[in-house]
Amino acid sequence: MAVVYRHIREDKNEPFYIGVGIRENRAYQKGIYRNKIWNRITNKTNYSVEILLKDLSISDALTKEIEFIKLYGRIDNKTGCLSNLTDGGEGSFGVVQSKETIKKRFESRKGYKHSDLTKLKMSKKAIGRTFSKEHINNLSKSHIGNNSANSNEVLDLKTGVFYDSLRSACTSCNIKYKTEFARIKRNSNNNRFKII
Repeated sequence: MAVVYRHIREDKNEPFYIGVGIRENRAYQKGIYRNKIWNRITNKTNYSVEILLKDLSISDALTKEIEFIKLYGRIDNKTGCLSNLTDGGEGSFGVVQSKETIKKRFESRKGYKHSDLTKLKMSKKAIGRTFSKEHINNLSKSHIGNNSANSNEVLDLKTGVFYDSLRSACTSCNIKYKTEFARIKRNSNNNRFKII
């Protein structure tokens, strides 16, 4: 099932993006997942997220996305106020990638580090940025499992040892927390720990 959502800029109280996702947390993702126009707008103003439609089939959600984009129009082609760069209706939902493709993607990102200049630019860009309370609450809701990973008992599948939390287990075994948390969240066969 899919959702259709919109982002509303708070300085003008008008929508500036229409999107579709197979999970509601897609509506709250930002940064590299968004285009340049979207990022420029969100650097200038706070925004809120509104879920317009829920529990739609993917084809119905894509059809509604097209309708909403047509209704509001796009900034890039001077027809309206949206930062969308297409008329909607695209999407690669449910695409299953081969193991070779996944491995190539992983290898291409391995060892990548931002330069000091890039880190400085990102830091300056984030200064003064604020989000509405509603947006912050929705972000925390979208990260299902974060709290349970930090507070529930965890079993080390390799040694059979129990830990108070995933973070303490990762620290004890010298494993990166974010990596292990991602493995557990996507039910990988490679995870070292199991949240009880």
